[in-house]
Amino acid sequence: MIQKACPRKEHIKNIHKQLKSVFKTEQQEVDSMCIITSTNHSSLPNEQLDYILSIKYLFQSNLDIDICCFFTFTETDLPHDQNVLTMNEITINKSLFANLSAVFQTTGASFNAIWKSNFQYFRDFLNHLDTCHPKTLRSSLEAEVPATDKREKLKSKVADLQPEVTKGLGQLVENKTYVDTISKRQNDISSMGDISFTIEEIRQTQEQLKPGQHVTNCVQCFFTCHENCSIPDNEKKIDCAAMKDGYCTKCTGHCIWSAHKNMPYVFHYSCVEVTKSYKEMKTSYEKEKGKTLEFHEYLENLNKDIEDLLARLHDKVKRITECNNELQGFQHNPLAGSVSDTINEMINAEKLKKEIGYEKRIEMFRELEIFSNLIRVRRN
Repeated sequence: MIQKACPRKEHIKNIHKQLKSVFKTEQQEVDSMCIITSTNHSSLPNEQLDYILSIKYLFQSNLDIDICCFFTFTETDLPHDQNVLTMNEITINKSLFANLSAVFQTTGASFNAIWKSNFQYFRDFLNHLDTCHPKTLRSSLEAEVPATDKREKLKSKVADLQPEVTKGLGQLVENKTYVDTISKRQNDISSMGDISFTIEEIRQTQEQLKPGQHVTNCVQCFFTCHENCSIPDNEKKIDCAAMKDGYCTKCTGHCIWSAHKNMPYVFHYSCVEVTKSYKEMKTSYEKEKGKTLEFHEYLENLNKDIEDLLARLHDKVKRITECNNELQGFQHNPLAGSVSDTINEMINAEKLKKEIGYEKRIEMFRELEIFSNLIRVRRN
């Protein structure tokens, strides 16, 4: 199933559209807006932080937005979520605390006292809402896109980075398969000194197109939208057969025509079975490192290499994300796409294209998404 990679952006745009549709006057103001979220004991999820920032962006000036946090299941300590919001530069003007969990755990005479106390917290919250000043909605959430020259440079960067990411995913598959294999066969290695095994390598080759032949790719969906386009000029892609009313009918996001770019080449994938020797690979690795390694040291080094590869892939996808945000004019905007959004776009493209090895690449994309989310959690 193909799903939108950034549902938050579409959701916020729909909220803005719905709010504007109910106002009858030119002065489009909102007294207050309520966001109800669940949380856990460790932190607010990244998605909830993004939604809070995006809601602020609905208004003309988000600097004077009053944020009142009503924590309904607090016990003795202040909620950790309050610190998380502050660390993410979300200013809280007022905090209110209730302990509703005690209501469900208390019986007898003390129940009435706890119930009255919590009821007062709700009264304080509603009274505070009366003090909030109306805020004016933005007239539009659309951003200013860069000029033509800048746009083409950004699209070229994305086009160059995408095959590097795909190649890195192939390397990640090989590395993890090798580590899994020797980990499972450690006893055989200890008793025999060496093992041979066969793995499938997905090889990526680049084929230059004939003069006059163009392939139209979407740099936001990473999808080939028109395999043999007759329009050589990227600035005239609005006339491409894949476009209708200025938007693509082929790519997963139905992106605007200006997000598409001609490529002078295509990539092909092939699957090759390769037999490898543990002893030969370990000897080659030790020669590269300049030292002899015990099995556990070798395994630790290989796992560290996998983590380093994930970090490099994260950096490349982050650069792609930044380029695409700048292409849409969202580089300094809460509606900007995240690394996770870009990964999901790439997964959607893999599902549609179904090229050789796509299942393994999707699996590695999921590993990369977990790694990228951990980076953000550590920052928080």
